[in-house]
Amino acid sequence: MDAVDNLPGHINIIKARSNRVGETIHARFYLREIPEMMTFNRDGVGNTLVEYMWTVSVNVDGRFEPWLVGHEHEFMLAAFTTASVVSERGRNLVRPLENVIEVELYEWVFDESLQAYTWLEVEGSNPRVTISREDHILKLAGEIPGVSHESFLYFRTFDALLGADCISPE
Repeated sequence: MDAVDNLPGHINIIKARSNRVGETIHARFYLREIPEMMTFNRDGVGNTLVEYMWTVSVNVDGRFEPWLVGHEHEFMLAAFTTASVVSERGRNLVRPLENVIEVELYEWVFDESLQAYTWLEVEGSNPRVTISREDHILKLAGEIPGVSHESFLYFRTFDALLGADCISPE
């Protein structure tokens, strides 16, 4: 029995699949459900905080070093929504996910100004997200420099109020 069966369908990962064409990853989240309409800018989610998120983290060489725990992945494809509660839009807006979702590709790099590693947006990367409610699939696609059949992918979902789920593809 899935330990997270009590999660809402939009973050409950049933399975994950991926394929690679050159350096482009096509990653599919098979979710229990993707509702026609979702509520955004919910009470309890602060302004500018991530409200919903679906990510695929990519370890390009597929090797894990013990001293890198928590930082094993060089890239992250992310589809997400950010709460905007101080705008004219207000709280608890009901919309289709497609009208609100954003998608980015991030790279884990050392930021000289911060003197620390951080996720930075990869400019000009053109990642994409598609949603199929009929098949319960959220698909992320993007070009990942250096990705190969050796690469390791890690799928994660997140809802700021209701929990998270994670899985590696079969």
